[in-house]
Amino acid sequence: SVAVHAHDIYTPSALLLKEKLMDSEFIVANNKYNMDLIKGYAPLAGHKISLVYNGLDLKEHIFNEQHFPREDVIIMAAGRLIPFKGFDILIKSIALLKDSAKRVVLEIYGDGSQSGELQDIVSMLGLSDRVTFKGWVHPGDLRDALRRADILVAPSVKMKGHSHDGLQIGRAHV
Repeated sequence: SVAVHAHDIYTPSALLLKEKLMDSEFIVANNKYNMDLIKGYAPLAGHKISLVYNGLDLKEHIFNEQHFPREDVIIMAAGRLIPFKGFDILIKSIALLKDSAKRVVLEIYGDGSQSGELQDIVSMLGLSDRVTFKGWVHPGDLRDALRRADILVAPSVKMKGHSHDGLQIGRAHV
C-alpha cells in the first residue's frame, strides 16, 4: 500500500513513485489534487486510489457557547512538529498576546524533529506558563482536547525548496 501526502510526491524523488504505485495493492491520497497528480504519474494505477481527507468531522465539534466566559482562552494546534508546519510562528504569536485582556494559552499536540527547538523558543520567550507540549495523543483524546479548546489553529508556511503543506487553504477561515 502507498499513502501519498506531501513530501513524498512533490519532490524530485517522486519520479520513482510510479513503480511503487504500480506495485501497490491500494493507494490513499489525502486530497483531490494529490489524487489527480497520482493518476498523472501512473494512469494504470488509477483504479487503486482511494480519497481519504485529512480533517475533522465538524458535526462532532460544534462550538459550545458554555465555554465563555472563563479566564483563559485555549488555543489548540496539532500536527507533526516540523519546520514547514509553522509552529514556531504560532508560538511567537502567543508572545504578542501576553498583554491581552484575556490570558491566552496554547496547547500543542504532536511530536517531530522540531520539538526541542520549539521548546527552546517557548523558554526564550518566557511562555512556559502559556504554552504546553502534549506530545502524541490517541485520536479520541485529541477530540476531547478540541472540545475544550476555544480556537483551533492549523499553522503552515511555504518554505523555499519544499512542497506546500497539504492542508494549506490560502486564506484564513474563521
